[in-house]
Parts: sequence; C-alpha cells; structure tokens
Amino acid sequence: MISFTLKAEGLDEEVERLEAIAFRVLNMEPIGLQFAEIMATDNMAARMEGVDKDGNPFADLAESTWRRRQGMGPPLAPMDTASRIISGFETQVLPTWLGVDIIGSWPSMDSFLGYHVTGTTRMPSRDPVGIRPSAWAEMITAFDAWVDTVVMGGS
Repeated sequence: MISFTLKAEGLDEEVERLEAIAFRVLNMEPIGLQFAEIMATDNMAARMEGVDKDGNPFADLAESTWRRRQGMGPPLAPMDTASRIISGFETQVLPTWLGVDIIGSWPSMDSFLGYHVTGTTRMPSRDPVGIRPSAWAEMITAFDAWVDTVVMGGS
C-alpha cells in the first residue's frame, strides 16, 4: 500500500485538490463499467468472427452438428447475436477496497460451457474465454483517459 501525508501552511487549496484527486481515484467504478462494456463488445465481435482470444478461428462444426443446428452463424453463435454465447454474457463490476473487480461470465451456460472450453473426445475445444489484444488496447486507452480526467478534476 502506498501512503503519504502532506502537512503545509498556506497550501490549503492545493491540499484540498490532492484530497479530491485521492477520492476520485478510490472510486474506480466508472472505469470498471467502461471495461465491462469493452469486454461485452469484444465477446460479441469475437464470437461473430468465430475466433478465440488470440484470433485463432474456432474449429468447423461436424456435418452432423450442421444438420441439427438452427441458424447459419459461426461456431458457438448459430443464431448470430441472439445466441447464448453473446446474449448470455454478463459482466459484474464489484468495488473493492482499493479498486474494482470486473467479472465476465455466462451464467446461463454454466452446465455446458466447460465442454466448449476444454473440448471432449468428440468435440474440439472452442474456448470463448479471454479478451483479445485489440480490446486490451482499448482498455488501456480508456484507463489513460480516466486517469487524465481524475487528475484534471473531472469525475
């Protein structure tokens, strides 16, 4: 933990400004919400492209699966954006003592998502978990803008 104390006479306005910055830095929920939105957008884009977090294409579906499926979307997203891999993705932004936890999950797919992640003896892995480098870059840009706003006196 980093801690610092400033005691000075004649610098009341400056000390108040530093205290205001400290308060805004402790409230990381705004940047957490931005990150959650970036994660949801990236999940949708990657699933519609049929790729994993590294940009590798998901394995094609077996002919027997193609015959049973409804919709013509990519693997894991046969019904396009209505597919559960997109529509069932949820984010949580949980404030912590010195930050925020951002959790992405598919609660409606808990019973079988693991089979997509690991694959089975009859099904190749199509792991949807993770964030692509372009989304990480977007998060870094958003974080930098948030820090600038916090330091310059915004919210």
